[in-house]
Amino acid sequence: MQELKVNSLEYLLLKTQEEAAEVIQAVSKIRRFGPDNHHPERKQTNRQELIGEIEDFLALIAALEYQQFIDLTNSADSIKLKLKSLLH
Repeated sequence: MQELKVNSLEYLLLKTQEEAAEVIQAVSKIRRFGPDNHHPERKQTNRQELIGEIEDFLALIAALEYQQFIDLTNSADSIKLKLKSLLH
């Protein structure tokens, strides 16, 4: 396995925080302007921007797991319970 370019835990946590904020901002744009709208200076829709921000966030979660700061291998049951609570 390759080493991360940046292996500083503090840096990864900071970037995770920034990406989480960008996910929140993208959700806010969808709620305010709609998923298929876009900023006049951009071609991507608000939905596409949200997907990109979620991808960035998930990459940082993967980096935190790679650095063994978190371990999500046993999280499947918790995730299923949360999903079940959202669906019922």
